[in-house]
Amino acid sequence: MLALIPVHPPMAHLPIGMSFLLPVLALSVAFAITRTWLPRGAWLLIVMVSGIITGVTVATRQTGFQEEQRLNDPSLQRAIHEHEESANWFLMSSVLTTLLTAAVAFIKSVRPFSIASLAVAVLTFFPLSIALRTGHLGGRMVFEQAAGQVKPGDLMQP
Repeated sequence: MLALIPVHPPMAHLPIGMSFLLPVLALSVAFAITRTWLPRGAWLLIVMVSGIITGVTVATRQTGFQEEQRLNDPSLQRAIHEHEESANWFLMSSVLTTLLTAAVAFIKSVRPFSIASLAVAVLTFFPLSIALRTGHLGGRMVFEQAAGQVKPGDLMQP
């Protein structure tokens, strides 16, 4: 019975939610470091959050592949493909964001660090925009096309 409960939808909400948090956090930390309210080491929090988003996105993508196998519905193939393409773009943007946030952590000079951290903080809105599209496409499959609904006949299978 537990095998019928899809893991992908609840897991997918974590990187989407964290993508909302990252720009606000990154801008706040970058600004606070620029104003010397926080030490430069606080930027490592941004690197860590970005890395967690990337890691959870990889795991979520894997559960998406498993769900696709479970659904095996030809009528959903186009919707699944669109959702999967968007998820791939989200993963690439998350990896890029993680690399950029990590690169900023290695800048030694104060002024270049301030400029780069603020610029990268603004760039964190890019993965957020892709996360919104990916989530929208997934939600559309569930709510408009009834993907993932358990059918009475499914309960009888071992």
